[in-house]
Amino acid sequence: MNEVIKQTSSDELLSSGKLHKAHLYIKSRHKNLTKEKKKKLFLPCITISRETGAGSKDVSNYLLKYIEENKIFSSQKWAVFDQNLIEKVLEHHNLPKRLAELMSEKKHSDIKSYITELFSNQPASWTLVQKTMATILQLAEAGNSIIIGRGGSIITANLKNTLHIRLVANLQDRVKRIQSVLNFTREEAKIYIIKKDSDRKKYIKTYFNKDITDPQLYHLILNTSICTCKQAGELIGKLVEIYFEKYITQRA
Repeated sequence: MNEVIKQTSSDELLSSGKLHKAHLYIKSRHKNLTKEKKKKLFLPCITISRETGAGSKDVSNYLLKYIEENKIFSSQKWAVFDQNLIEKVLEHHNLPKRLAELMSEKKHSDIKSYITELFSNQPASWTLVQKTMATILQLAEAGNSIIIGRGGSIITANLKNTLHIRLVANLQDRVKRIQSVLNFTREEAKIYIIKKDSDRKKYIKTYFNKDITDPQLYHLILNTSICTCKQAGELIGKLVEIYFEKYITQRA
């Protein structure tokens, strides 16, 4: 059975000292890359874009379970990288914690002005956004990773080992999910969803000049109001098998 690296919350990452997870993962993958190349193993990556409350965490967990149970790329570990990726980038580059609040898919002018102020003596190209993009590319190239959000499908669009998914759902179902997870009232959940979706759309438009809802950015769009999160995870898993069929050479 695969050893799967589970998702962790921001609090867990902070308390357990796992903020280096992304870069430790990249380092460990590259350490064994030569051996893996010799074995001709394929290193896939899945990016997931999502509407707020569409169930990306549950879908990712079911996807990992499907990959494990069906022994897809069975000799390799998998990891999920979600909203905690920014904290990992900050920690790796020894950046002030204040940036963690600014880098929340919003306050774009604040981010730019603060970076300019903070790194006035640094090359113009040195920005937190670019460091995040570089980290996502490294994670994708290291392989066996599921990257949620942050324009992953756009950043890794030219990589042959990537599969791009978008999750959507109707507003009513998303409101219920957010109410359950965050203990919000119905109105609070609705306001939260609208704001988060708007922030994400602006983030993608600002830094990549793309429309996050453009279906051309994804291999598959799944509606978790029509199918369950379990079904969505399994459907993605089946697509992984079909799309990367010629690379799957190891099974138990």
